[in-house]
Amino acid sequence: MTEHSPLATDALIKEAIETALDSLVAIEQQARDAARRYRGHRIDDAQARLADLVESTQTLLKLAAMTAQASGTDIETLCERHDITAERQTHAALSSMIGRQLERDWHGLARIIEQPFLTALAGWRAVFIALDGPQGPEGHAA
Repeated sequence: MTEHSPLATDALIKEAIETALDSLVAIEQQARDAARRYRGHRIDDAQARLADLVESTQTLLKLAAMTAQASGTDIETLCERHDITAERQTHAALSSMIGRQLERDWHGLARIIEQPFLTALAGWRAVFIALDGPQGPEGHAA
């Protein structure tokens, strides 16, 4: 390793955090769009949008885990330290979404997407902000 590796790692972590925060805006828009389509009874289109939403969310969660690891922590520890419930909220929202989908309750599914799911996404925003921290990704002064 060279002497510049920690700085390069910090820059990559910072870039990952910025990418994630930008991506959250797009994922929130995807969620609202899927919910709107369910409410408009455009079910096939809404299902396709929901599949894209789930894929985008999985990518975001992988990025969170990798960024946390690169920062020297893990998601569970970070969430505990900052009293963030994003993991739990996401699991509950996705479970509820699956339930509404199996029941073919499209308006209920739209409601869950717009409320608990978007709340869970806000939790992930808090995770990335915590990873960035006031002193940098690893909590050390630069």
